[in-house]
Amino acid sequence: MSPDRNIQAELRGELRVDAKEAADILKITPMVEKLRAVKQSGIVDPDSLSRPLQQARFLCLWKIWQANEEVRRAVGQIDFDLADANTLLSELTSKRQATINMINTMNFMQGGVLGVIKQSLGLQHDIPQPPKQEIAMTSFGTGTALALVTLLIPSYFSRKIDAPPNTLSQILNPGYAPSDASQSYLWQFLTSTPEGSQLTRRQILTYHWRDFAGLKINDATVVRKISSAPESDEKLREGIRTVGQRIALLHDLKTHIEEFDGCLYELHQAVTFR
Repeated sequence: MSPDRNIQAELRGELRVDAKEAADILKITPMVEKLRAVKQSGIVDPDSLSRPLQQARFLCLWKIWQANEEVRRAVGQIDFDLADANTLLSELTSKRQATINMINTMNFMQGGVLGVIKQSLGLQHDIPQPPKQEIAMTSFGTGTALALVTLLIPSYFSRKIDAPPNTLSQILNPGYAPSDASQSYLWQFLTSTPEGSQLTRRQILTYHWRDFAGLKINDATVVRKISSAPESDEKLREGIRTVGQRIALLHDLKTHIEEFDGCLYELHQAVTFR
């Protein structure tokens, strides 16, 4: 998501690539270059700057702060989605574990009861051929069946998707755009193309999830499930696997969105006087 650093260019005094990209997104590149030229001339006291340079500096800092607030807002929304998904995952796993515990208890009970019956028949000497082996076979067969049921249990725990779409829908839905797309610095960051790439950051994220997280981005139903965005007449259900994958993708999205913070930090350093 972040462009590669050009160390040689930085040693020559050029602005870092990520900071330059952030300046382009914030549309303050000319002001940043003026301020950097003043710093390189040896001026380190901001109070000694001329009024136009002071105004340029304050405008740069204001836009950096505004972009940083956008990142905080997006991260807050992702944290909300993560809390909701973790609560749902806990609910589903608790139900699954309770069912597995009940099946295990039934398995031990039937094994114990049938075992006692089998051994008690061995004490009945007046029975010519007690059916001990038939009882043992019944016990073993029941135990095998219950163990098989335990293996199949996870796929049966699901719930209807009734929550509003989560943050992943903003990345996975190619037709999505926020109402303030033209003013949102974060959105411009996500839809911009980093240096050295032919894909936008949004596309890079999508392909990254396909190749490394196993997300079937070409399956519209899977995308709607992971995004909690069923169509109006669609009744989709989500299980433990879907919710777990959603949590992993939300964490990854949060990490990549916060990369914009790193770009803003480097830009802030470029216009800060000490």
